[in-house]
Amino acid sequence: MNTTPHTISSGTLAVVFSRFGPYHLARLKGARREIESAGGSLAAIAVASSDGVYAWDRVEGEANNPVHVIFGDRAYEEIPAADLADRLRALLDELDPIAVALPGWAFLEARVGLRWCQKKKRAAILMSESAKGDHFRLWPRELAKQFLVRQFHAALVGGRRHAEYARLLGIPRACIFWGYDAVDNDYFIRESDRVRSCAAAERAAGGLPKRYYLTSSRFVLKKNLAGLLRGYALHTARVPDSPDLVVCGDGPLRSSLIELARELKLESRVHFVGFIQYADLPRYYALAEAFILASTTEQWGLVVNEAAAAALPLLVSNRCGSAPELVNEGENGFTFCPMTPQAIAEAFEKLPVDSAVLQRYGQRSRELVAEHSPRIFGEKLLEAARMGLARLGREDLGPPGGLM
Repeated sequence: MNTTPHTISSGTLAVVFSRFGPYHLARLKGARREIESAGGSLAAIAVASSDGVYAWDRVEGEANNPVHVIFGDRAYEEIPAADLADRLRALLDELDPIAVALPGWAFLEARVGLRWCQKKKRAAILMSESAKGDHFRLWPRELAKQFLVRQFHAALVGGRRHAEYARLLGIPRACIFWGYDAVDNDYFIRESDRVRSCAAAERAAGGLPKRYYLTSSRFVLKKNLAGLLRGYALHTARVPDSPDLVVCGDGPLRSSLIELARELKLESRVHFVGFIQYADLPRYYALAEAFILASTTEQWGLVVNEAAAAALPLLVSNRCGSAPELVNEGENGFTFCPMTPQAIAEAFEKLPVDSAVLQRYGQRSRELVAEHSPRIFGEKLLEAARMGLARLGREDLGPPGGLM
């Protein structure tokens, strides 16, 4: 083990994810800026280059945002547990960070990283967007989880619901920091404004309807797209001139959802456009009148961040972790219970019809999401690392609670 004291000018903070998507790289760019301004360095680690959940194009970082991808030729699900553990430990030994930020507690890489930190006496930072109400919780499992989570020195979480759960699991309130869930706000602001400046051409290029609401998610049960379609059908029966509904995404329920749209006689009103890559997303956000997410379970919902940065009014399920932070009732949108089609229909009908008011809602969405940016992620990650090091009795990154 390297026993040379780590100083602010040489200390490395490692951040581990299962794989990198566009929002991971945006956060890491913000973190790198903040950590380097404090005199440290960032090591960004992904276990794999792809996975079976998200169909993002592969992203391997930029020249100014280098990353370490442990298994660059394999999907995450294909990696044997023993290989993952061995290779991650070896990379951490090589990088020798003074603090490691880890993605939750359920993933193998998080548990391996935590054990490495314990062995090397380094600060372990929990990154989490889990809340107590996400699922039905069994107390024996919660006790085991508490034992594990209490071994982290600090936590970086999404918002208030996630902070409350981290505290219940044993992390002291003073060691919990908000700001984990962020996307590249500047990108969606810039690109959505550009699309609106040439709306007719962009609408034609995307084959998009003149007026539409937008949703974007994986086609899995918890996203409640069937409930959304039923709620939208009720709404259009009452408001026939309502905008269409554009659905971005893909997944195992695709065929059943298309069939449901036919049964509800929505074939001409609902547009399934497939999985949209990052470069094309701003077009779909920018030309929509509002964004809706009807999930019955959603740890956060980063699509809400994207829609907010694109200046859209928001309709967000009250089961979404982002709802308390990104929706102010009657200012930029509304929350709703996703469990009945009637409640979803009523959510659509709460939206103002005046275009000027809708525009004000969109601008308020941008103001709210500004508090959830890659810069904030970087600031809070650094604060969490400082707190973790302070709990270990180390001063490598200066005092907790602020930048040096």
